[in-house]
Amino acid sequence: KMPAAIVASGAILHYLDITRHTRTGHITRLSRIEEDTFVRLDKFTIRNLELLNPLGEDGKSLLDIIDRTVSPMGARMLRRSHSLSKTQRKSMPASTPLNISSKTPTTAKTCANNSNA
Repeated sequence: KMPAAIVASGAILHYLDITRHTRTGHITRLSRIEEDTFVRLDKFTIRNLELLNPLGEDGKSLLDIIDRTVSPMGARMLRRSHSLSKTQRKSMPASTPLNISSKTPTTAKTCANNSNA
């Protein structure tokens, strides 16, 4: 189906092997990202919607509002699962896909719970 993608995947795995990256056991399958399940948001939209960071000093981002974790480790895992590191953000293209199919039901439920609180 996608011979170039299969060759590229093999090349990446070979590179990891010859450069002694031994922690690759979690890579069990590769799959194509279906673009129709994502919405592309550019970095300005992400900033203006305050999804990850508030604009004002006393503001709250959406991530701050949905963060109901009880430990610093949980908060880091939540942030990591919904965002990119600063280095990744600097190198990302003008628009970034955001998977809405898996996050929308959770976000809607969380927002409903927050409005009742």
